[in-house]
Amino acid sequence: MPELPEVETIREDLNKLIVHKKINQIIIRNRSIVKGNVVSFKRRLQNQTIKRVDRRGKLLIFILSNNYYLLVHLRMTGQIFFQDSKHLIGGGHAEKNSSLVLPAMHTHLVLRLSGSSNIFYNDSRRFGYWQVVTQQEFALIEKHYGPEPLADNFSLDYWLLLCKANKSKFLKVVLLDQTKIAGIGNIYADEICFAAKVKPTRTISSLRLKEKKNIFLAIKKIIKNGVKYRGTTFSDYRDASGHQGNYLDRLKVYGRQNKSCLKCGQAITKIRFHGRGTHYCQFCQY
Repeated sequence: MPELPEVETIREDLNKLIVHKKINQIIIRNRSIVKGNVVSFKRRLQNQTIKRVDRRGKLLIFILSNNYYLLVHLRMTGQIFFQDSKHLIGGGHAEKNSSLVLPAMHTHLVLRLSGSSNIFYNDSRRFGYWQVVTQQEFALIEKHYGPEPLADNFSLDYWLLLCKANKSKFLKVVLLDQTKIAGIGNIYADEICFAAKVKPTRTISSLRLKEKKNIFLAIKKIIKNGVKYRGTTFSDYRDASGHQGNYLDRLKVYGRQNKSCLKCGQAITKIRFHGRGTHYCQFCQY
């Protein structure tokens, strides 16, 4: 699943490609992708110009000329492709089929844009969604999101208060809770815990003040570097310029089960924890 750094990379790239383009046609090939009434969805999009692309957590937000917001969540396997006469580039989950003939079997929605360009939405597992909302409706949705990890309102004071209010919860569970911090997913949660030298299975109450401060610094550092290097990839992610994310080679634990820890040389452990594959070093993390 694309997390904050991957979605931010997609946002930045799409802003270079689709801003000021007009939506000429909406083709829905699978109604389950659309949240809400399909007729209303099409009516709100038709003939609108894309003013800019924003992001909140892992959510892409297309601001339209009629002041409606088009929300796109890629979830597990969603991918957006932009195509014109010169480009076919995508972001999100990587296609297994390298031919990328679009629309494909898992293409569920198409936007025909001005300039003979198109946006295709592919999603093999169909967990993602598209939704058009008013500004007021989005304000209500946004209330369910915590602060962005790199924003000023995600401060050390906020983090310490968050820890105080969630003493009985596990560290990784808190990191993944989008209502507390927006945008951190499984990959970066494991990397944050490794950088802070703390096991993700610890309860908040077991953490010393120094460890809490180290986790806060690790959140800032890991997410900042993830954005800087345009995200991670496995079989899952290509940025909207068609390049693999460059943070993959910088991962210390995620996806490295049974491989040697880059610090101590011992094998990285992978367990199932609260329904998530969780990676850590038993010797470097306490």
